[in-house]
Amino acid sequence: MTDESATLLCLTYKYRLLPTKRQHKALAEILESQRQLYNGGLEERIACYRLTGKTRGYLDQCKAVTELRQELEFATIPANLQRWTLKRLDDAYQAFFRRAKTKGEKAGFPRFRGTGRWNSFGFNEFSGIRLRGKPKSLKGAPTLPTTLPPHDTLLWPNESAHRARPRCDCATKTGG
Repeated sequence: MTDESATLLCLTYKYRLLPTKRQHKALAEILESQRQLYNGGLEERIACYRLTGKTRGYLDQCKAVTELRQELEFATIPANLQRWTLKRLDDAYQAFFRRAKTKGEKAGFPRFRGTGRWNSFGFNEFSGIRLRGKPKSLKGAPTLPTTLPPHDTLLWPNESAHRARPRCDCATKTGG
């Protein structure tokens, strides 16, 4: 009898997107809103710790964003993009505390991000991309060479070229 174990293989595909001018503007607005959300979440965590001595976690901030989404201004951006940004902030905090526990390494507290220091946004649930409430297809948008849905996707909009990187997790079997 052979011993079979499954290993996880992560496939990442890189695509160049060719958005229209309207889509370019929408992607730039999403990028800016996610940068502001990251900075606001960081400010909220710092203020909460200074006032109460406790930290706010990812789930607390997700609940707060859900309440904020009742206002029209915050409801225009999909919730999965906002959760991804808050997860990015939470990952930065987790890395800070991990580095703070190890000796000999600078801890590097998470920083506020300026316009030039925030260049991507992403999402974990892949159900298509909608810009301005209408289903749109971006020219050059990913058609994955696999039947598995993407695990998560990163988008890098900038002036010269937009990039999308969907990542799929595939289980492969190896004989032993």
